[in-house]
Amino acid sequence: SSLLWQADPRPEDSDQFYNFTEFAIRLNENRPHESYLHTDCRQRPDIRALENGLLDLAASEKERLENKQREYRKPYKGEKESDWWTPKWFTPIKNEFTKEDDWKYVGGFWEEPKTSIPKSDSLKIPDIF
Repeated sequence: SSLLWQADPRPEDSDQFYNFTEFAIRLNENRPHESYLHTDCRQRPDIRALENGLLDLAASEKERLENKQREYRKPYKGEKESDWWTPKWFTPIKNEFTKEDDWKYVGGFWEEPKTSIPKSDSLKIPDIF
């Protein structure tokens, strides 16, 4: 038999990071020299707090975000989501191979101003955090 793949050893302190691999630890890393849309999940305050070991803050931030989402959805109770929300960068399609519902990227994400430019209502990007 042949060895096709072998996992890299986990970092010595991986027990402090949910036993993640080095790759997994770096995935959500905030890189100050890069800019992100303000909706990028790397900006989520609950995730940032959790990754920094601030568990109480992470829990309260998660609850705050969930309550914010509930309040946002309240006026639309009983309505189909597709009647009041449309994805900005994707459109629903039927996957030609799987015949399942899927999403197709329609462009525009990379052209949006990132966080180095102030948030603006004219961008029509919701304040989700």
